[in-house]
Amino acid sequence: MYAVPCPNQGLATSVDTVAHRDGSHTLTLQAVDSAGNVGQASRTLLIDNTAPTAPQSFAVDGGEGWRAANDFTVRWKSPSGVPGAPIAGAEYELCAMPKGACTRGSQDGKNIAALEHLKVPGNGEWQLRMWLRDAAGNQDRQQASAPVVIRLDDSPPELAFQPPDPQDPTLLAVRAADQFSGLQGGEIDLRREGTDSWQTLSTKLQAGKLAARIDDENLLAGRYDLRAHATDLAGNERTVTTTADGASAQVTLPLRLATRLRVGRVTRSGGRPQLRPRSRIDASYGRTVRLRGRLAGPDGNPVADAEVLVYTQTLRPGAAVRLAATLKTSRRGGFSYRAPKGPSRLVRFRYAGTGTIRAATQDVRFLVHAQTTLRANRRSVVNGETVHFRGRLKGRGIPRAGKLVELQVLLRGRFRTFATTHTDRRGRWHYDYRSDGTRGRQAYRFRARIPRETGYPYEPGRSRLVKVGVRGV
Repeated sequence: MYAVPCPNQGLATSVDTVAHRDGSHTLTLQAVDSAGNVGQASRTLLIDNTAPTAPQSFAVDGGEGWRAANDFTVRWKSPSGVPGAPIAGAEYELCAMPKGACTRGSQDGKNIAALEHLKVPGNGEWQLRMWLRDAAGNQDRQQASAPVVIRLDDSPPELAFQPPDPQDPTLLAVRAADQFSGLQGGEIDLRREGTDSWQTLSTKLQAGKLAARIDDENLLAGRYDLRAHATDLAGNERTVTTTADGASAQVTLPLRLATRLRVGRVTRSGGRPQLRPRSRIDASYGRTVRLRGRLAGPDGNPVADAEVLVYTQTLRPGAAVRLAATLKTSRRGGFSYRAPKGPSRLVRFRYAGTGTIRAATQDVRFLVHAQTTLRANRRSVVNGETVHFRGRLKGRGIPRAGKLVELQVLLRGRFRTFATTHTDRRGRWHYDYRSDGTRGRQAYRFRARIPRETGYPYEPGRSRLVKVGVRGV
C-alpha cells in the first residue's frame, strides 16, 4: 500500500493570452499520480488580441446623392491575408451634419461586407463611419473607414402661385421651396378653359420661385387654367393648381393693353395723305421704297417715343434674319423706313411692348422683280442669218449653277418663248438665233424673261424690248 499524497481534484487556472502572439497555439496539461504514472491532454487555443484593420473602398450603393426612400446599402472590402479571428460583424456611427447628434448601431454576419437596409433617423445629411468586429470580439473605433455621406429627403417641394404683379401682368410666379435636398427644377403649364391640352411655358428657377411669361400677344383671348410642377434633388414631386389661399389658379387673356401696328405706303385721297397698310409691296430692281407706319393703342391714341425694330430676311432658303434699323415713333405714333435696293425680302416691324402694353408685329413682303440687259449684235438681217443675243442679270444671289433665262418674241399680240439658256455664275448669258421662214419684211420684238426659281431671291422680271428687222428671200 502507498500513501496518496494529493487529493483527486481538478485544476482551475487562467492563461494570459496577451503574452502570446496572435494565431494558433497548443495548450497541454500533464498530471502525475503517486505511482509516477503520467497523463496529459492537449487543446488548441486560437489567440487574437488585435482588432481588424479599417475596411477599404467604403461606398454607398448608387452614390451619395439625395434619396427619397430611407433604405440604404453600404459596401466595402474587408482586409485580406490578416491572421486572426474572422470578421463577425460591423459597428457603425451615424452623425447628423453639420455637428449634430450621433447614433450607434451594428450588424452581425460572418465575413460581412455590407450594411444592408440601413436607415437613418430622419431627413437631412448624415455622416457614416464603420469599423469591423472579429469573432474574438476585437474592435477599434480608431480603425474606422473613411466617412461617407447619406442624404435622405422624403418630403416633396412646397409650391404656391403668387398674386400677379399689376406692373408686370404677364409674369407668372410660383413660390417654390424644399427644406432638405433643394429644388432640381420645375415648369408652369396653362390650358385654355374647356380644353384638355396643357401647354408648357418656358420656366426658370430663380430666387426661390418658378417664373414664366405668358405670351398674350399670340395666345387666344379667354380664361386659362394654370398648374405648376416641381421636382427636388431626391426625386420627390409636387403639382399644384391653386393659389396660396386655395383658390383655383387662373388668368384671363389678354393681360396687357392691345396695340395696333400698321405699315404700308402713303397715298392721297381727297387731297389728304392716308396710310394704306400693305402686306406685300412690289418694286422694280434698283429702286428704293419708302414705307411708313403708325403705332397706336386700342382706342387709336398714338404710342409716342416707342422703339420699333426692323428686321430683314432675304427670300431664299437658309437666309439669316438680321436687324436692319431701329426706329422711334413720333408724338403722333408715326415712323418711316426706307427699304434700300436689293433682292426680295421679308421686312418685319416689331414693337416689343412693355410690362403693361402688348407687343405688336407687322410683316411686309418686299418683292423685287428681276432685271437683265438685252443686246443684239444686229438690228437687221436677211432670212437665214444669225442674230447674237447677249445680256447680264443684275443683282447678286445668282445660283452657282446659273440662272434660267427665257427668250421671247411677240407674235400675234402675245410673247412666246422660243428658246431658253442659262447664265454663268456672274449672270452673263448669250444665245444665237437664226431667222428662217420669214416672208417679206418683218419687224420682230424680242425680250428676255427671268422666271421664278428656287434659290433665286427675285420675282419674275424681264428686259427691255429689242427690235430686229428680218427680210425674207
